[in-house]
Amino acid sequence: MKHLKFFAALCCCAAALFAACDKTGEPKTDTPTDQPRDTVLYFNYMGYDSITPENVQRYLDDKNVANVYLEPNQPIDFVNATTDYITALCEQVFKPAFDTDPERVHGRGNFLFYPGEALPADSLWLVSKGWTVNQAGGDEIEKHDVEIEFAQYHYELLAPDTIKERLSHPDVRNVFMVPSNDDFTNVSEKYMGIVIDAVLQPAVDVAPDRVFGRGNLRFKAGVILEKDSLWLVQHGWTVNWREQPEVAPHDTTLYFYYMGYDSIAPENIRRYLDDESVVNVYLEAANPVAFASSTPQYITAIRKQRFEPALNVDSTRVFGRGDIVFQPGWASPEDSLWFCAHGWVVNPQY
Repeated sequence: MKHLKFFAALCCCAAALFAACDKTGEPKTDTPTDQPRDTVLYFNYMGYDSITPENVQRYLDDKNVANVYLEPNQPIDFVNATTDYITALCEQVFKPAFDTDPERVHGRGNFLFYPGEALPADSLWLVSKGWTVNQAGGDEIEKHDVEIEFAQYHYELLAPDTIKERLSHPDVRNVFMVPSNDDFTNVSEKYMGIVIDAVLQPAVDVAPDRVFGRGNLRFKAGVILEKDSLWLVQHGWTVNWREQPEVAPHDTTLYFYYMGYDSIAPENIRRYLDDESVVNVYLEAANPVAFASSTPQYITAIRKQRFEPALNVDSTRVFGRGDIVFQPGWASPEDSLWFCAHGWVVNPQY
């Protein structure tokens, strides 16, 4: 009897214990094997296998992955990207990767594109996804000017294809054509006219805001035509400078282009202002209508990043001039007033 009472008590305790352990009405939770973490997928210029939608989805399906970041491994390599390549990259590579899960897939890091190659719309899209574009920093490209020498009867290096090749280097700012010997005293009037029309003008036409002359050219007095002499001086050379009278004070106009602003860089403006014969420097759009392609964000950006630094070099001697045409309503009142206050005429036809 004593053993039966003990056995009954033991059964009751066991039943209570099992009841406490088997709480079928409450959800079961699995203890995570790891704290959710972010994952970075690196890609390279011309190499994007790591960020295909299938690979991105594979990481998103991992319950231990919180977010996936897409980051360029070598930002400076993207200076080789053309405008069409950048657009295709956004639409055909990056967008499908983001579409796998817009809430958990993000961009990270910086792209270094050649100035003017990335369309404003593409740059804005990349920034909206988390990347930066041409952000100053350790990977910023240090630019310098390049001189190409020529001599009388030797102009091979001034061929347009050669000029284009030099300008295509991401670290090249401008190209200067420099005579290795300034002695042109034995050339004829006709010869120099041909050199300008057939050699020098085509070289400048490759990029008028980045290709210039530099140095002195000596001719026999009266041999070179006045129009040819003026052309050479306007493009950066001096002509018989030891024999030239002092240049009268004058204003200088620097022309800029839509997506091309090297001519109005502060250092270039200072170069003209340091010339004692230059009174004022005017900044004028070479093709005002081209700016109709500008987005509101682009208009604000060029005002703050291009024009304000240019005018700030010397606000008493640097001014805007000429027309700028934006899409009606795309320039904010603040931007329009700023351009008008500094000498430009915004949308003169309206």
